[in-house]
Amino acid sequence: MDYAAVVREYRTNGGGLKMKEWCQKEGYDYFKVRRYSKKEPMFPGLDKNTTAAASSPKPPKLINLEMTVESDLPSAASGGNSVLHVSEIVVRLNNSVEIRLCERPISEMVEIVNKLLS
Repeated sequence: MDYAAVVREYRTNGGGLKMKEWCQKEGYDYFKVRRYSKKEPMFPGLDKNTTAAASSPKPPKLINLEMTVESDLPSAASGGNSVLHVSEIVVRLNNSVEIRLCERPISEMVEIVNKLLS
């Protein structure tokens, strides 16, 4: 019997039952499953000596950043100068995430991008 598969099934589909109850319900030998579960790490691939901080995922990296800049027509209020404003920022990250920030103050858009990349 593939006890590794049984332990994985319990960990994903146990439904909050204790292992003994679940094994009785599913028809598995509780003592053999328990013995194997003690040998099998809860999270394969993580060494017991590895700290959680060292094994935590790295923040995403920026792949592409596009900004749509629009210009207002010169007005008397702006002293005859045209005013530029950012209407949209598109951020693409290395984890296939694409984020579009539209019609927000530039400071808020920059703050959101900084939070994503930190």
